Amino acid sequence: MLQDVENDHITVYPKFSASGVQSSHSKVTAIRREGAIEGISVECHVYDEIFEVGSFPGRVSSHEVPLGETYSWPVKWVVELLRLTYQERQLYVDFSDRLHAAARTSIGGVGYNQNAELVRVGDDRFLDAVVLLRNGIEHIKRKHIKLGLRQLLKNGVIKGKVKSETSMSSDLGSEIIGKSLGRLPFITRKGHLVLGPEYAKRGDSVALIKGTQVPFILRPQSDGQYRLIGEAYVDGIMDGEAMENSNWYEVNLV
Repeated sequence: MLQDVENDHITVYPKFSASGVQSSHSKVTAIRREGAIEGISVECHVYDEIFEVGSFPGRVSSHEVPLGETYSWPVKWVVELLRLTYQERQLYVDFSDRLHAAARTSIGGVGYNQNAELVRVGDDRFLDAVVLLRNGIEHIKRKHIKLGLRQLLKNGVIKGKVKSETSMSSDLGSEIIGKSLGRLPFITRKGHLVLGPEYAKRGDSVALIKGTQVPFILRPQSDGQYRLIGEAYVDGIMDGEAMENSNWYEVNLV
């Protein structure tokens, strides 16, 4: 899980560099008690914390799509990501900005290209998300999101590009179904959208561990140590942005 930034034989592809492009290997020290290893000490930067968790009342299990919602589920997933962005009104300029972030986060910034290669997608899925929402507009219950979409569709450039369905819009729906299993969307106190493990909750920390590709969700413990919950996609800090003018310090993971 602790993927090295510059070690090709164990680096996941495509590559992120959330802990910084110049990040070297973290010093990892075993924490022992009475001869048994009970945790590890790593170099870490605690950057942010989860402010709100996405909610899906009709979802019985996070490991399957709700019965009868195969078509509507991707729409509801993107809409919930959009809803979360309204908890932070300064980071996002307009509806288009919110949807760009939601589209990236909906699949963790990774998808397949036309050659069936797994690549970082950036804003490549934005128009697909527009088409997905347009075609599933009857499933959008929040008036301000529906209004934002309709205003976006009046934009001449956008309108021309999505006049007909894009070939990838259905693929985005399939990607969302796959990426949503066992995961939930979140928003942090600083306004970043997150795709992370279903067990994460409000108050958990978003942290960078030195030498790793992606951020991690850590749960603060009463004794000052942390419990590792899992890795995450955090929109806006996947290329080392969170490490600007920041320092590493040791934390214990138990």
